[in-house]
Amino acid sequence: YATLSLSDTASLPTDQVTSAKGSSLFVRGGATFAFPALRTYDSGDRFAANPILRAEDANSRLDLSGITNWVGATGQFAALDLSARAGGQLSLPHLTEITQGYSRATAEGPGSRIDFSRLTVLNGQQWEAKNGGQILNPVLRHSSYSVLILRDTAQLNLATLTNLTGSSLYATGGATMTFPLVSSYEGGALNSQTLLADNPGSALVFPSLTRFVGATAQFRQTSIQALHGGRIQLPLVTSLGEGFTSFASADAGSRMELPNLTALLGTTFEAARGGTFDCPQLVQVLNSALTKRGPDSVLPTEKLTTVS
Repeated sequence: YATLSLSDTASLPTDQVTSAKGSSLFVRGGATFAFPALRTYDSGDRFAANPILRAEDANSRLDLSGITNWVGATGQFAALDLSARAGGQLSLPHLTEITQGYSRATAEGPGSRIDFSRLTVLNGQQWEAKNGGQILNPVLRHSSYSVLILRDTAQLNLATLTNLTGSSLYATGGATMTFPLVSSYEGGALNSQTLLADNPGSALVFPSLTRFVGATAQFRQTSIQALHGGRIQLPLVTSLGEGFTSFASADAGSRMELPNLTALLGTTFEAARGGTFDCPQLVQVLNSALTKRGPDSVLPTEKLTTVS
């Protein structure tokens, strides 16, 4: 539960450090802070604790490449924050999964990078890349009950993901998040989720997804939103009705694209403030709610033959 900080051309011997439980580590000013003997990082279980691992400024590097076991914060209201800022780099290349405790990883600014190059499984965590930062995750396959946020020109690899159970997804500031290998989405029974595309040019794209299941627990919901010119594309989905789900397209230029959808069961659609639903094949609506607000909003009902 210590705090270690290294700046500029200073030195601090850490070659023999084998335990850093609950500790915060900072590097800035172009320095390299390495912990070659550290194999496990455990954030600890203290109430509301917030340990921080941060690399800040160009050429600054926090090298944790020896770590193979990871435990995020486990105390109530606690979180472990990992961040690379203003060109800093945080290296965790030998971790293969993060499934214990709670961690938030943020890469912010051009040249900033967090290296998870061997990570395949993410469970119950939050990742955010913004302002040109990069989270390096070339082999990530499973994201469950996690939050993935991509903003503007930042980089986050999504091409290898096959599972998104219970995960929330946010594309904002013109970012596009595409999931070519995800064939089904399930909200799960643990929490509520948000799938959001916000701002012009922002998009969530699911070219292979054929089955969408919302949150299944009582008082939980999966909310899908295209706002302020954002787009959500689900071109292969033909029916919606499993789990608790709401869809909203609001503001001019926003589009919810469901070109092959034919049936709704227990689902909410709302078009508002000029938002558009592209669902020209919709013919059946059962136990659902369709809401159109404003003259410029689009929610096609011309082909409806069954409403109950």
